[in-house]
Amino acid sequence: MERRDFLKKAGVGTAVVVGAGAALSTAIVGCGKGDQAEVEKLKSEVEEYKGKLATLTQKKFKWKMVTTWPPGLDVLQEGCVRLAKRIGELSDGKLEIQVFAAGELVPAMESFQAVSDGTVEVGSGASYYWAGKEPATQWFSAVPFGLNAQGMSAWFHGADGL
Repeated sequence: MERRDFLKKAGVGTAVVVGAGAALSTAIVGCGKGDQAEVEKLKSEVEEYKGKLATLTQKKFKWKMVTTWPPGLDVLQEGCVRLAKRIGELSDGKLEIQVFAAGELVPAMESFQAVSDGTVEVGSGASYYWAGKEPATQWFSAVPFGLNAQGMSAWFHGADGL
């Protein structure tokens, strides 16, 4: 499953349950004795969506992260290892990320392509390494102070950043 699909489905599932709950509340408040069948139908739909959401939230994901950093590099590589561990803790073990240093799974400078191809789910490296593939990446680490919020928004929405 693609990470964007996962996030979309989790968000949609949550929104559906919340929306169905709101609709049910509205229906209960506004209904008379003749609307009991509609209330029961809405209750049934809410339970169905809760079940689907529960199934999605019980699923476990195992992702791979490749980096451009050598094994044991204190701040950069070890930071990725700490991040992966923290994500595992915060997700109650539902998202496990295995971190690979440069050359362990793919060569360092092929990590961007590995993520693009879907070979791995996550990559870490200095964004200016990929300036030849996407010139805008330099703005994320090579330009002092980078883009401000307005510049980032303009790039995302007006310059094909998404």
